[in-house]
Amino acid sequence: MKLELAQKQTTGLFMTTEMKQAINLLQYTTAEVWDYIWEVVESNPMIAFDPPASMSSILSSRNDDAYIDRIDQLAADAANWREDLIEQIRWLEREEKEKKILRFLAESLDDKGFLTISEEEAAMILAVDVEAVSSARRQLMHMEPFGAGCFHFQEFLLLQIEETYPEDHLLYQLTADHLEDLAGRNWELLQTVGVSEVEAERALAILRELQPRPLIQTKVQPRETALPDLYVEKKDHGLLLRDPYSFQKHIHWDGILSRMHEEEEEAKLFLEDCFQQARWLMRGIEQRQHTLMRVAGIVMKHQKRYFSGEPLQPLTLRQVADRMGVHESTVSRAVAGKVIQTPLGMKQLKSFFVKGYESQVGEVYSSLQIKDILCDWIKEENSSRPLSDQRLADKMRDTFHVDISRRTVAKYRDGMGIPSSSRRKT
Repeated sequence: MKLELAQKQTTGLFMTTEMKQAINLLQYTTAEVWDYIWEVVESNPMIAFDPPASMSSILSSRNDDAYIDRIDQLAADAANWREDLIEQIRWLEREEKEKKILRFLAESLDDKGFLTISEEEAAMILAVDVEAVSSARRQLMHMEPFGAGCFHFQEFLLLQIEETYPEDHLLYQLTADHLEDLAGRNWELLQTVGVSEVEAERALAILRELQPRPLIQTKVQPRETALPDLYVEKKDHGLLLRDPYSFQKHIHWDGILSRMHEEEEEAKLFLEDCFQQARWLMRGIEQRQHTLMRVAGIVMKHQKRYFSGEPLQPLTLRQVADRMGVHESTVSRAVAGKVIQTPLGMKQLKSFFVKGYESQVGEVYSSLQIKDILCDWIKEENSSRPLSDQRLADKMRDTFHVDISRRTVAKYRDGMGIPSSSRRKT
């Protein structure tokens, strides 16, 4: 074997600290941005922060620990699973690079223990290979709480089956490919793929005994002052969208230290890191506001008739992303967790995104309209001969020229709490 040194040139995408901060700021809610600014200000003397009076009262109430309810404290301690998970990671005998990935994934879990970011996104943010993230996620799923790091309910079920019923290949296959059919007790369709009703009933009984999510305890959320991210008002000429919290007006440079940084060489060496952090923060906040206002503006313009009593129109993240000329994940981060105060009350910004279907004659129907139509048909059906999901799908195609699958009908029906045709029959 011959050993030799060789050079290899490759291309890759790496994210700077400024880009990572911008991504984090974009997905923060307004309350979380204020909290983050406070944290930075406390450690960075280059930034002067003068929050508005209304925000000062909110922040002081969020940080006020003059009184601690011991019952609430016990509930919070019981739900402090994330810190326990990070502590487990700290004691692992692994390279620091792998621990960094694990800590990032642990911080990206929601309150149910499911991962809120894809492996590709995590790899891009951390500047590592997707394989490294995938390996770390698999390890995270086998820590405590078990299953933390799964993407969704179905993957968590499959993980439990691998651990508890490793030899039951039929159970695994049914859960992977026919979970909706099992839940809807669609025995006729399952029989077409060679699964008897007895086998399906047995599989469903086992699945009911499994946990639905990694974190089964009820987490007590602290009461916080409602804080909308944006306001939309109805005016004579249309809708007016505004951001009530202009962060840029309340963050500025410390005058004395800024002059020292510019004029004194020794001071510049000492304050350079603080200067860079402050500049990144101000740019990130400005970019966040610009992106959020653009996204919300497109959404409100598209759904303006909703505020006049009409149903929401079909709208997807991709449509908004295409109009802005950005990636779909940027829009997803911008709407995540954001709340908007409207003339009709407080609304989640993501609630204005509605799936739609285009008919063969060019008309567009939102998923909400499809649900209303299905619900009306089921109410008017003959109870002795109720409409099956397939018949409802066929009727939708024949009546409105809209092609939807039987699975979609079943999903909408389950979402409205309507039982299957076999259980509606009287």
